[in-house]
Amino acid sequence: MKKNSGITLIALIITIVVMIILVAVTVNIVINSGLLDTTKRAGDDYKTAMDTESHLGEEAQFTYDGYQFHSIEELNRYLKDGTLPEGAVLPDIDDVLDNGYCILYTEYDDDEFYEYNGRYYKITWDDNAQDYTNIEISSEAEINPIIANMSDEKLIEAILNCGNNLNDDYYYFFNKYYEVTYDEGTDSYTAAEEVTDENTIAVLETAVKQKRLMAEVLAHREDYGEEVGIGTDGSIVDMSLWAYNSFSIDDVTKTINLCNYEGSSNQLPAYIGNFSNGEIIGTVPQYIMPVNKTEFYTVTGMDYTFINYTGLTIAPEIPSTVTSMAYTFADCTALTTAPVIKDTVTYALGTFKNCSSLTGDLVINANPSSSYTWCLEGAATNNGCNLKLSGTSTMLNEILETKSTNSHISLK
Repeated sequence: MKKNSGITLIALIITIVVMIILVAVTVNIVINSGLLDTTKRAGDDYKTAMDTESHLGEEAQFTYDGYQFHSIEELNRYLKDGTLPEGAVLPDIDDVLDNGYCILYTEYDDDEFYEYNGRYYKITWDDNAQDYTNIEISSEAEINPIIANMSDEKLIEAILNCGNNLNDDYYYFFNKYYEVTYDEGTDSYTAAEEVTDENTIAVLETAVKQKRLMAEVLAHREDYGEEVGIGTDGSIVDMSLWAYNSFSIDDVTKTINLCNYEGSSNQLPAYIGNFSNGEIIGTVPQYIMPVNKTEFYTVTGMDYTFINYTGLTIAPEIPSTVTSMAYTFADCTALTTAPVIKDTVTYALGTFKNCSSLTGDLVINANPSSSYTWCLEGAATNNGCNLKLSGTSTMLNEILETKSTNSHISLK
């Protein structure tokens, strides 16, 4: 018994010593790490926040969404149902109608929805008074269900009335993209389908960016210089890198051919800039506001645009508005990578003539029924070249036949 008691006593003493050491270490860590100060600051911050909250409404104010709020309760009501804070004034109906952007309107509905200064508003038409009589704050939560429950006929009407036409049958309407089908037989629009294909949406997003930039340039022309270009990526193009003939501008159709060619004795390309790693600087302009003009012209032609360039190895993206590509890359002997030929192109005379280094894939989605003579003559003739044609074109075989006998070109 004495032996067992001795062992227990020694263990107890060791345990007490270890605990004293741990306590000392812990206290040292707390003091040196500033944990006590941090805890005190947290308590002070909480007290300050509570004091501010208790006095909010008596003397404090804060701004949210352009309005002055006097309490958290006021802000919560605004976020929940759009209730304005005390003293706030809605914009004048005429200001919204004149300067706002209509986002939803149909002929037989009394309510119209507008975006104005970053907010949504609902304006009500009174048939008896034959005037607009009421304005309220609205939101996506109110507008989206209205659109979702529209009949096909009303949806089409709303898209045509308030949507932003991007190209052909595509529209941007209240944060979504739609393809609207037109029936020539009945001379009417018959369907509207939301676009879900990611590739198509990417193209349409660029179109929206271009449209918005065009509006910005038109509103502030003095900030953008005498000549303004908007590229295939929706950004401003440095037009000092481009040149085109005056007769390339069509004032009737408001179109431009990026052509600087003046005959066989003066074969000048339209791109006059330098190259970076075999590529042009920036992008090809898709819309141009020429000198002394007050509106944008659409680039529909790229005839001879890069003719005779030996520094170009990777072709730029072709604008989706281009229809004519006569000799666009003719005699670009260093060109290895071709662009996608989009389905808008109808004229492809000599497009890649003598592009002897072409290799890889050439995607052709166009059906250039006007002319495709010499399109691939002298192309892909260098040793090691292996050009494969693919795409949605129904004329791939016919285009393939324009190659030379020593061209290394085949269908993919």
